[in-house]
Amino acid sequence: MKKIKRVNGLLLESGFTKREIRKITENAKTFDLDIMYSVRDIGKRTIRAGLILAVILIIFTTGTVLKDGFFGFGIIVLMILMVIIPAYYLTPLRLYIKSALFYLKDR
Repeated sequence: MKKIKRVNGLLLESGFTKREIRKITENAKTFDLDIMYSVRDIGKRTIRAGLILAVILIIFTTGTVLKDGFFGFGIIVLMILMVIIPAYYLTPLRLYIKSALFYLKDR
C-alpha cells in the first residue's frame, strides 16, 4: 500500500524551508486557496515561461554569435549574469524554482 504524504512533506522534499511553508500556508488561508494546486500551478507557469525565454535567448545568442563571434557571446553572458544574480536575491525567484521542482516531482 502506498503511503500518502502530507503537503508539508512534499514541499520539504522540493526544497522549501519550514518558514517558507508557514508563509505559504498563511497566504493560502487568507485567500482560501489549495496549497498543492497553487504551488503546482506556479511551478507549471515557471517552467512554461522559462522554456519560452530559453528559446528566445537561444535564437538571439545564435544570431549574435554568427554576426559578432564569441565576443558577442561573452557580452550576452555578462548581461544575463547582471540580470539573474540580483534577481535571485531581490525577488522570490528561489520560490519559483522550488515550485518548478515541486511540479516536476509531483507529476
